[in-house]
Amino acid sequence: MKVKSWSIVIQLYWVSLLMAFTSSAQSTSGEFTSVVDILSESAEFSTFLRLLQRNGHIPYLNELQNFTLLAPVNSAFASEFEKKAEFDVKNYVLDDLVLQTSQISNGTTILRDSVKFPLSIHHYGNGEISINKAFIVEPDLTPNFQNATVHGISTLLPDPPKVGNLLEKLESDREGVHLFNSLIKSFKGFESLASNSTLLIPFDVNFYKDFNHIEINYLLDAFNHLSTVESSIARDWSRDRERFLQTLLCHKIIGGLEADDKSLINLAGQPIKFRSWNLGSCMSVNDSTPSVYSNMIYDRGIAHGFTEIPFLHSAVSFNTEKYLHGMNSTDFVRELFFRNLQHMIRDESITKKMTIFIPETALNEKFGFTKPSLLYHFIEDQVWLEDEFLSSNDEQPSTKMFQSAFCSSNKRLGGQCQRLKIQKLRGSYTINSKYKILHAKPYEIGKTLIYTISEDLQLPGDFLSALNPFYHCSRSLVFLRQSGLLKLPANTQGYTVLLPCFDSWGFFDLNFEYLQNNATAVNLIMKNLILDGLLYSDAKNVTVETRNILGEKVSLSVSSTDDGGDDETTFQLSTVDEVIRVNHSLDSFFDQGVIHPLQSAYFPRAVNITISDLLETTGATEFINFLEHFQDLSSIIKENKPYSILVPTASSLNMEPVGINSTNLQDFLKLHIVTGNYTKNLLHCEGQANTTLGEPLLCRESSPGSYLLRLENGADHEVRILRKGCSSFGNESCIFLIDRPISLLWLSQQKSHLHLPGIAVGVGVIVGVFSVVAIFSAY
Repeated sequence: MKVKSWSIVIQLYWVSLLMAFTSSAQSTSGEFTSVVDILSESAEFSTFLRLLQRNGHIPYLNELQNFTLLAPVNSAFASEFEKKAEFDVKNYVLDDLVLQTSQISNGTTILRDSVKFPLSIHHYGNGEISINKAFIVEPDLTPNFQNATVHGISTLLPDPPKVGNLLEKLESDREGVHLFNSLIKSFKGFESLASNSTLLIPFDVNFYKDFNHIEINYLLDAFNHLSTVESSIARDWSRDRERFLQTLLCHKIIGGLEADDKSLINLAGQPIKFRSWNLGSCMSVNDSTPSVYSNMIYDRGIAHGFTEIPFLHSAVSFNTEKYLHGMNSTDFVRELFFRNLQHMIRDESITKKMTIFIPETALNEKFGFTKPSLLYHFIEDQVWLEDEFLSSNDEQPSTKMFQSAFCSSNKRLGGQCQRLKIQKLRGSYTINSKYKILHAKPYEIGKTLIYTISEDLQLPGDFLSALNPFYHCSRSLVFLRQSGLLKLPANTQGYTVLLPCFDSWGFFDLNFEYLQNNATAVNLIMKNLILDGLLYSDAKNVTVETRNILGEKVSLSVSSTDDGGDDETTFQLSTVDEVIRVNHSLDSFFDQGVIHPLQSAYFPRAVNITISDLLETTGATEFINFLEHFQDLSSIIKENKPYSILVPTASSLNMEPVGINSTNLQDFLKLHIVTGNYTKNLLHCEGQANTTLGEPLLCRESSPGSYLLRLENGADHEVRILRKGCSSFGNESCIFLIDRPISLLWLSQQKSHLHLPGIAVGVGVIVGVFSVVAIFSAY
């Protein structure tokens, strides 16, 4: 009985509820209406309705509650593009949201929940409202059978572009996002990284403000090396690029009015404070300049474009390795890793001063490196070239030397480091007289300086390859080869080689001719000039005890100026009488030490080249016989006295009427002998040179290296110096081969010496006296 009573009560409840609902519906519209009914009642939605029917979406809409339908009017389907666009009803449905236009605030609101993709709703001041740029033209249509709202919109709502397509469109519109777009294109997996996110797009100007072109190249992988390098190199590079993008992404969609005074954490873990401007139409981050473009919807998020993102520069920390990638020197980095030298360019190098010379990389050009040659590109200190050469004269070459990071085994350089020679001339810098430094200002990263050079820097090679052909050392090289010294034995100290070059042997060509036929003398000269140990021209006032390659002890004193120019350094060897002059700019490095090309030839005490040796070399036998005829003149030759002799060629001696029996032969010979203290004037054609006859000679240079002599008090006749050579006992005893004799007849008349027999003189005096007496008697 009770069960039946309750059944009746329930039935009556439902009947009364239905009657109340029916009464309410009828009192409003006279019938039940759904969202589909609203679409059916208006011809403006006929195209949209047919599309829903054709795709079977009517039952889906009838079953929905608590939603908003955005219904395109017929004009929205007018364009060919929109006719071909794929249709998804969920693009037009806002789930669990009944949106009334009265609820929409002035400005821009971003709808991210209950939608397939974010919607940017903008309420204009004139009452117009747009949703993703589609204007609401039929607002707030409400069915009475469903809790829903229908808004007629002016255009379709296709799927928003992917983030890459959005950037391409911005770039095509010349909005200055080329660099960021390039980064996105080269980064695999960015679509998933940017899913359901707010993306901050840095415009190109922001890149240029916070990074230099090398850093930008690294971030963008501008030379497409990342995919080719080993994992040990690629790991950090890829991580940097990902962190850079994480800095620009927040895993929450935020924009419009909602962004005001909101803080988010980006994917890199940094806090970002948003602030909206102009009713949500633009915004700033961390007090930046407001965005240029905002609320740009892409398929899985929202993007805002900035010319200033304050924290962008901190997205990646740079070191030397990363700079080398940005300079297109990834092959150099790869070689450093292969040779286990990556510590030279990785993070730890930031705390250590370093200078690196990197070869400029041409397209498709690869260099081959060894471990020593790689180290030769490094100096373990900072070298600021403009500061190092600050006091130099641009018109004169200035040279400085620096130790490279390549330090040899004891067998070659005695554990010392191979050097680099840097020279400045007219504002340009070269290394080892061969490799051009392309920019005087280096790239600076941490405490490392990087200079770009014209080609790969090669370690100094063997003796022959080390010498610049313009130094003209070929004659000395002949002597070295003759003595078997082109390859020196390992001595665990390295070598200092003093090598006559340039016009050394040409200047003393009689010595050279003599030595060509005297192997013993050659051997002694060359071995005395090769010393154990390394002494460079920048050594400062030091005395060392060493040995020459003969094994003999040698004391070497170095004296040098410290004025920063290319003045000479002097080497004083205990085995050589003369001071050896070494030019600062000519040090030539080879794999076993340093070569000093010399402007002059120097003879050790162990080598005896006499005046007699040089006289015989001239082949002037008759002239030698003349000298030997007089004891005082002969002693000059035999005792190697400090006199120099002008020797006419054998063929030209016949031009002068002198012979062994000539009464004026001795005067003739004395006219060809110069006192030793005037020899240097003849050697360098400076000033006058006094002969032992008392007649001075004057020298003039008719052309470079061509010297002419004439009597100061005599006829205007000249003789030419053809060849010269000096005794090894010093440059006061030299032989000068001249093209013709200096004639006594060239002397001025009053200076001429008349040699007459004594009787003739007496007869002349008597005749003269009688003549005078006879004249006076006549008067």
